[in-house]
Amino acid sequence: MADVERAYEGGGDVGGNPKAVTRPGSPRARVESVVTEAKDRLAIAATGPALPTNEEVQADRQREAHARWIAENPEPERVDPNLADHYAKLERDRQRERQTFRDCTTERQLQGFDVS
Repeated sequence: MADVERAYEGGGDVGGNPKAVTRPGSPRARVESVVTEAKDRLAIAATGPALPTNEEVQADRQREAHARWIAENPEPERVDPNLADHYAKLERDRQRERQTFRDCTTERQLQGFDVS
């Protein structure tokens, strides 16, 4: 509609005589070309593929953002050996604490204490 209004702004008698020959560049010719273009766009929109839904657009954006994040933040290809050593040390410490508790419990039982 804005295109039609812009064509009307050219001035002159747009209505005029429909049987009269339209001069190129006249206000009537501008309006007719805008209307023809609008009709063509509508025909293309009506016969062309349907526009994606909002959900499809959002899903595409999320996939693109996820792919970009993965590209910018790659996962390590292998476990850091220092990290594996750290977890092994923690497990040894836990086992040592369990063994110490068992030893203390056994010693107290031998001394006659009730440890239940």
